[in-house]
Amino acid sequence: MSVDTVAMDNRNIKEIMMKKKKFWKLITGCILVAAVLIVCVIVLKNRESHPVWNEVRVNDTVIEAGQSWQEMRESLENMGLSSENDPYGFVPRKDDSLIGLNISKTISEKKDRVQSIYYNIDNNESDYVIELAGIRLDQGTIDDVLKTIGPEDIRNERETLTNYIWTEKDHALVLHTDKADRILGFDLYYDRKGFKGRFD
Repeated sequence: MSVDTVAMDNRNIKEIMMKKKKFWKLITGCILVAAVLIVCVIVLKNRESHPVWNEVRVNDTVIEAGQSWQEMRESLENMGLSSENDPYGFVPRKDDSLIGLNISKTISEKKDRVQSIYYNIDNNESDYVIELAGIRLDQGTIDDVLKTIGPEDIRNERETLTNYIWTEKDHALVLHTDKADRILGFDLYYDRKGFKGRFD
C-alpha cells in the first residue's frame, strides 16, 4: 500500500470521525433544547393550574379586579354603599360603618378599571359578608382557601404574619394570615406593577 493511499485512508477516517462528532453534537443540542422546552411547558402549566381567583362577593354582589370602575361603583352604590370623594379610590361604607374594603383605580389606561381590591377583616364594622372563592373569610380558614384555589405559588413568612401569593400573568392575589393561620385579609391585583416588590 502506497504512502498516498495510507494518507488518503487516514484523511477519510478523520472526516468520518468529524462527521460523527458533528452528528452527536447536533443530537445533544436537540436533546438539550427539547429538555428546556419541556421544563418551560411544565412551569407554564403549573402556573396556569393555580389561577388567581379575582371574584370578590360583597353579600351577593360580585366585584372583580380589572372590571370597569364605573360598573363597580354602580354595583356597590346600588347596595346603599358610599365612599368619600376620592377620584382614585373607593372605600365603601354603610351609614359611616366601614365594610373593610379599599378599592383602587387604574390611572394609566384609557378605560378606568379596578386596579386592586384590599380587604381587612378587622376593619369590617358592618354586617356585610365578604367572600373570596366562595369562602366567607371571617369564618373560613387558610385550608379552606387552599382546597378551593390550589397551592400558592409563593409563601412569604414574616415575624407576625404569613403571605400566601398566587400569580397569573399580570394578576396577583395575596392572602394574609397570622401565625395561628387566622385569615386577616387579602390584596387582589389586576396589574402586578402595583404588587411587584411588596412581598419579596
